[in-house]
Amino acid sequence: ASIKRMASQPAANSARPATVQIRGQPVEQKTSCCSS
Repeated sequence: ASIKRMASQPAANSARPATVQIRGQPVEQKTSCCSS
C-alpha cells in the first residue's frame, strides 16, 4: 500500500525526502505522504 501511494505522488515523494533528509526525520516524510 505504501509503494502505491508513493508512486501516485512522485512529485511529492521527490520533494519530501529532500526536506525530510535535511530535518533528519524520515518518519515525518511517511506521515506527510500518507496524510496527504
